[in-house]
Amino acid sequence: SIFNRKIWLMTVIAVFNQKGGVGKTTVTANLASAIAQNGIEPVVIDLDPQAHLTALWQQKPSLQKSIAGFYQDQSGLIDLAVRLRGGIHFIPSHIGLSRIDVVPSPQQNHIRKLARAIDAEMLRQSGIPVLIDCNPALGILAFSALFAADLILIPVTAEYLALNGA
Repeated sequence: SIFNRKIWLMTVIAVFNQKGGVGKTTVTANLASAIAQNGIEPVVIDLDPQAHLTALWQQKPSLQKSIAGFYQDQSGLIDLAVRLRGGIHFIPSHIGLSRIDVVPSPQQNHIRKLARAIDAEMLRQSGIPVLIDCNPALGILAFSALFAADLILIPVTAEYLALNGA
């Protein structure tokens, strides 16, 4: 079975495509639900400032209680996780996260911040799968997810622009 716990050990999956509207959020939500239904409780991060996964799962966090708070050094990563029904641990997003991509950090340390936190908070070593719903752009947030990932899942639709974005 693909839901054998051994497959998910040390697995951080970024769901990414530069093109919007290809199903990144839908794939992330459905994969998380399928994993949880098989008795494994994933951590899911909405790393898209549009916060569609956050809206889908009916969360309305403040800036500080979202992944933006993590990037602003106001909170640890796992401290932001909200346990949803069905066993999903969800770190929501907020529109304020968009500042990370447009306002350069003085130390330019945001690109590896997520990877460092996943390792420091022992998420990679715990055997808990981590899914990251990425934003449709190639910037600091996307690179942050890509550098943290063990696997990159690239959804595409059957049209030229989505394939070109991949």
